[in-house]
Amino acid sequence: SAALGNVTVTAGDDTTITTAAAAAGTVTVNSAGVIIVTNATAATTLNVDNTGGVAAEDITITDANSATTATITSVGAVTATANSGLAAATSITATVAEDSAITADGVADQVINLNADSSGIANTPEVTYTLLASTLETLNLGGATAINVDIDAADITTETVTNTNAVGAALTFST
Repeated sequence: SAALGNVTVTAGDDTTITTAAAAAGTVTVNSAGVIIVTNATAATTLNVDNTGGVAAEDITITDANSATTATITSVGAVTATANSGLAAATSITATVAEDSAITADGVADQVINLNADSSGIANTPEVTYTLLASTLETLNLGGATAINVDIDAADITTETVTNTNAVGAALTFST
């Protein structure tokens, strides 16, 4: 049967959440490994964290398009692009170690906090986020590793962009 209300999953290794479609509250997944969230479409808050996993283990979110708040921490990459990605998220905070992709188009008054921390990966490479956020209001960049955000030039017009990343931060404008 499907999970209802709030759902919390804590695991010591790879985790796949396949049926949390009725969980209309908070979906929290803490797992030291690969995390795949395939159906949390009704969740209003999404917390996903694979800290403690092996460097480069990824998080994939394929259906959480009702979450208004998302906090994601990954020792690898995060991919949240399928099914409109995080299409309702007014607040997104992500910390990743590898190049990642987030879709969050068409959300009013959106604040996105992107952090890079590839300190667990050899040579601590720069982290690039590919971000689709057509109505972004505030973009905050931070972390312990150089960060680059590839974003459509039309998505950054009068928005506020701040940087607390002392190592290096850049925006790459695509069309």
